[in-house]
Amino acid sequence: MGEYYLIETKAPAGYKYLDGPVALEVAKDDVSFDEEDVTPEDGVTTISLTIYNDPKFGSLIITKHIDKFDSSESNTFMFNVEARIDGELVYSTVAVITFEKDMDPVTELSALVEFLPAGAEVTVTESYSGAHYQFASETEQTVTIIANRTVSVEFTNEYTPEEKDGHGAANIFDPDDSDNGWTWSRAYSTNITEPSLPEAEEVE
Repeated sequence: MGEYYLIETKAPAGYKYLDGPVALEVAKDDVSFDEEDVTPEDGVTTISLTIYNDPKFGSLIITKHIDKFDSSESNTFMFNVEARIDGELVYSTVAVITFEKDMDPVTELSALVEFLPAGAEVTVTESYSGAHYQFASETEQTVTIIANRTVSVEFTNEYTPEEKDGHGAANIFDPDDSDNGWTWSRAYSTNITEPSLPEAEEVE
C-alpha cells in the first residue's frame, strides 16, 4: 500500500499530455486479486484508471487578394474547408470573404477558421470566385494545423469586366442560449443573369 504517481509519456496525435503526474493512493481495502492465481502475500494489486486527454487545436487564416476593387457591386468568395486525420474527415465548414461595394476600397481581406484539430491536414478549395473575378492562383491548397498556432493560405483573383453567372450559399451556426445551443442562418452570394426572352406576339 502507499502513494504512486502516473506519468503520461505519450499522447495520441492532436491531444494534450496530462498537465503533470497523477497521484494514486492505494489503501488496503482497494486491493483485489484472483485467489486462483495469486495470494495477498504476492503483493499483486490491480487498479483500473481512465485518463481523458483534451484535444489540441489550431487556427487557419484564409487571405484573398484581388488586383482591383469592384465598386459596382459586392463580390463574395467562398471556400470549402475540410480537415482530415489519417485520411478520415474530422471537420468540414465553409468560409466566406466578401468585398462590399460600399466599403473602403481594399485589395485584401481575410477569414479566420478556429478550433481545427491539431495535426490535421486541411484542404481549402475556392468554390466561388465572385461575379467579376477569375482565378489567378491554385484553387486548392493544403496545410497542416499546428497546436496553439495559426497557419495561413492565400488565394489571388484578377478582375474581369465580364460578368459571370453563379450562386453560392453558406450555412452559419452561431452559439446562443436557445434549447439547441445555436442559431442557424444562411449567407447567399448570387449573380444570375436572367435570360432575355423575345417579346410574345399578340394573338388575334
